[in-house]
Amino acid sequence: MKNAVYVTTAKPSEGSGGGVVALHEIKALNPSLVVSMSEQSPFLNDYFCFWKIKNEVPFELAHFYGTPFGLTAEYLKKQGTRILATVPAHNLERSVEEHIKLCGQYPYNHMTDPYLWSLYSHHIKIADTVICPSKTSADYIKQKLQLQKDPTIIGERLTTINRKIFKQKDRIVLGTDMKITVTYSCSQCGFRYTETINVDARKKTRACHCCGEPEILVVDPMPEKLVYAT
Repeated sequence: MKNAVYVTTAKPSEGSGGGVVALHEIKALNPSLVVSMSEQSPFLNDYFCFWKIKNEVPFELAHFYGTPFGLTAEYLKKQGTRILATVPAHNLERSVEEHIKLCGQYPYNHMTDPYLWSLYSHHIKIADTVICPSKTSADYIKQKLQLQKDPTIIGERLTTINRKIFKQKDRIVLGTDMKITVTYSCSQCGFRYTETINVDARKKTRACHCCGEPEILVVDPMPEKLVYAT
């Protein structure tokens, strides 16, 4: 899209779940400018991004994937830019609880301090459209931020990379170093996690990153009948 900017804290690549999402959103939007920020402090991302685009031509649309970008989004919105925000939200309260159980403390003050959280989530609250990957995610973030509109639900599109796959009679044979992109979903807390892994690391169930309960492989590009080439 002409005069559109895409802003993300994910590295657009096929090496991670967030990177895959960013790749597909960039492909769909075809923006005139892509800004990928990776500073250690989350609020520095917003600060540097603001100064990077401040003197660019006016944008019709700005799509954010990652947080926080309240300063940048607020500035663009005042210029008449339409704001979109992709938010793969999960239950923050449960994440904090489980993190404390495992580590003894939760060090991310911007997620728990009310003032810092209001800054951290500001670009989501002022967005014209919020995009979530599931109904659970959408319902949570709408209630958490008291959004006036229902988020738009768009499932994360996945890809299979390095497709060195060939048939051997009725089986599929794969090298053990093959990479596949899979998604796990937790039936307990609704947390969804997408990642690219070696095919021999693929499991049907595993512990949820968020709450520790069993999560199920829900997006699996591989067939049941397969063996691994040696």
